[in-house]
Amino acid sequence: MSESDASRRTTVEVSQRQFQFLFAANFDGELSPLSVQAIGNTLEKIDGVRIIDRIHDSGLDVMAAGREPVAGEVVVAEMSWENAMALRATSTKQIIMERNWELRHLGCFAPNFAGPTGATVVAPAPTIRFSVKVLGNNGQPIPRAQVIAYGHGFPVQGETDVEGKVVLAIYASSLIGVEAIYVKPFSDFWEKFIAHPALVPDVDNIVSLESLSAFPQSHFPGNPFIGWGERLMGLDLETMQRYSGKGARVAIIDSGCDNTHPVLTHITKGLDLTDPKLDDLGQARNWQIDTLSHGTHCAGVITGSGVDGMRGFAPEAEVHILKLFPGGRFDVLIRGLKYCIDNQIDVVNCSLGCDQGSELVRLWLNKARQAGVAVVVAAGNSGGPVQFPALVPNVLSVSAIGQAGNFPGDTYHQQTEPSVLPGLVGANGIFAPRFSCFGPEIKLCAPGVAVISSVPGGGYAAWDGTSMAAPHITGLLALIAAHHPAIASMPRDAARVDRMFQVLIDGANSVGLDRMHGGAGIPAIGSTFLAGASTVGQSGVSPDIDAIVGAVLSQMQKLGANPAANAPL
Repeated sequence: MSESDASRRTTVEVSQRQFQFLFAANFDGELSPLSVQAIGNTLEKIDGVRIIDRIHDSGLDVMAAGREPVAGEVVVAEMSWENAMALRATSTKQIIMERNWELRHLGCFAPNFAGPTGATVVAPAPTIRFSVKVLGNNGQPIPRAQVIAYGHGFPVQGETDVEGKVVLAIYASSLIGVEAIYVKPFSDFWEKFIAHPALVPDVDNIVSLESLSAFPQSHFPGNPFIGWGERLMGLDLETMQRYSGKGARVAIIDSGCDNTHPVLTHITKGLDLTDPKLDDLGQARNWQIDTLSHGTHCAGVITGSGVDGMRGFAPEAEVHILKLFPGGRFDVLIRGLKYCIDNQIDVVNCSLGCDQGSELVRLWLNKARQAGVAVVVAAGNSGGPVQFPALVPNVLSVSAIGQAGNFPGDTYHQQTEPSVLPGLVGANGIFAPRFSCFGPEIKLCAPGVAVISSVPGGGYAAWDGTSMAAPHITGLLALIAAHHPAIASMPRDAARVDRMFQVLIDGANSVGLDRMHGGAGIPAIGSTFLAGASTVGQSGVSPDIDAIVGAVLSQMQKLGANPAANAPL
């Protein structure tokens, strides 16, 4: 069938869905593993099994410590569930076989609003249609805004058109059944959350949004603009003049990055890893297309140039964009980690997660550490235990914090504040948001509520999520890799990664949360560069004492002994 014939099809026969699995040799130090070539050859001979990709081993010779299992080549194959179960039943301990699960980014989009407790739907209710029109504070229509309505069933949502209008249909007997409306603009405006909205049928129900600049506590736009989280962590005009991240290599494994954004034009390196069949040209270009906005938002926090816009932590770092979303699975993450090893990346940001684990991903994360790649992972947004891969011991798991006063009260940012319980509410308005995952794996916390950063098209948006927290730590790690005297002379190995993590942890300050939610606390630039300075002499490198002391004293004067003091800044 030709492409033109296929494009004209109006029907398709329903067939059994196919599933993806990962196969690799089990190098556990006790068994004689099968070669990856033998595994691949075996799979190719089985009817109904299709090999999608082969991920070759890293070009660098990375040795595991002691008898620890090592990561090797991976075969990605597609098959029916029946074939998969038959293979699993006959496979031996010489082979690792696991499901190739899809990953998701960890920026909060739709709030988890359950409505009134005890509500029960006995029978399907009639469908009620209503119109919402989203306008800016000057009355201009706001297109591309997501509008979500919550009732007694599943939430419904739609996107506003060029006139700022969207029509929603909700299962209810009347509009009284709509328990909440959430409006999230694409850029440049604050979101709005309205509980128990008074809606009227057959008219446009107006929701008016404020521009980001209308809320003075945000300090937006500024020239340069520095977000509340970056200011809390000590990024000010003085530290910006001292530290730029020049010399560090940073990778962002995410949804791509719009490098036409005015503060991201210096980003020139990237690959689209979502499709192994892409040619070099597709890989080299598609990373610049960010349909989810997520990677562009993370990039602004890490490396925004500050030229007539946002300033990130490390604008002069060499940034590599590795596109994983949409649709990225464990195999794409492995390819991204392999790229980081081969290209001697210092720090990689992974604002992603999955409810399922992967032994192969864990092995490749450890291989990255052995190669000197520091991996920062967002903890997750389910409000439960830390998700994979943030729960892997060799990564730096980051939870989110918010701070009261940094967002308008009618936004859902306000709704993320927890009840006043010990360990969840800290000093000076700092809190552990309801969505942030928690557990003993949390090493540090960072700002993740109402974080304003870049989005495609040149605009800015305020987002929540541990996805927004992790880039703050990645950006600070980039400064450590580029400028910290205790790191400069260390070889690229696991000890270097562990030292970088320890410098951050030693430089962290408690914000009054328990360790399950906040880890060691939030690091600040000044205290981080002071951490470990007393041991620098062991490597023969002289620290820039004036720079360190000056940065610490400056930050202490602004924030006091507690980095949250006198906030919001």
